[in-house]
Amino acid sequence: MGIIHIKPMSYYAQFILRFLNTKYDINFSDDKITLSNNEKLSGIALALPKNYIIKDIPSGIILNDDKDYQYLIITDKYKDKKLSLSFYLK
Repeated sequence: MGIIHIKPMSYYAQFILRFLNTKYDINFSDDKITLSNNEKLSGIALALPKNYIIKDIPSGIILNDDKDYQYLIITDKYKDKKLSLSFYLK
């Protein structure tokens, strides 16, 4: 069973603004996925099909998956404002 987090509306409004201000780029010629945000990336999640194999997952990133997707979740432990991930297609 999941956990329900109760936070003030301002917390979620800040998250939505941070999410909207996050830049995403998938470059197939360089096999790189890049996310950046001038504030921080914590709390941002990225869902990728299972055929995207991430080569190295940095510290502060959690990987979960189900039968079709893998989910990269950026935690508060990841302090950089930019994340670059190398991948290959299976």
